[in-house]
Amino acid sequence: MTTPDPIDPLVLQDLLNQDLTNRQIAERLATTAREVVRAKVRHGLTGPTVYDHRAVLPWKLPIEHAMAAPACYLRTLSRYAQGGDAFGGEQAVHEAITWAQTILASGADVAYDPAYTGPGLDGAAHWLLVEPGQIWRLRRVYEQVMDRCAQQER
Repeated sequence: MTTPDPIDPLVLQDLLNQDLTNRQIAERLATTAREVVRAKVRHGLTGPTVYDHRAVLPWKLPIEHAMAAPACYLRTLSRYAQGGDAFGGEQAVHEAITWAQTILASGADVAYDPAYTGPGLDGAAHWLLVEPGQIWRLRRVYEQVMDRCAQQER
């Protein structure tokens, strides 16, 4: 016996036609934005969204380093800057923004070095603060996030 789909595809299509965000749809259906995305994929209303984080995470990371706080914050900022809903909601975005503001206020940028064995950024091995070169990875994504926040306030 199969369980009924929690989100009716016709109702979902109607809400999508109203140009509502995943979060707005989730509020109307009393579910989560993540479940709305899953339903959209399940019903063929969209393909899974793939975000490109290479601008802020250009390194090939082992899984334990990819799950460290700096990598999670960078992915959260990147996903939000690209128009996505952040996993963990607004609180996760707020935490990532605060983290970025603290680092940028010190005039530094973030880097990953698999050979680095000193004290890591936020307790995460191999993540460190560096003097920014010509590429400001963190500043660039932070500015994109702030642009999106400003557009949403209008």
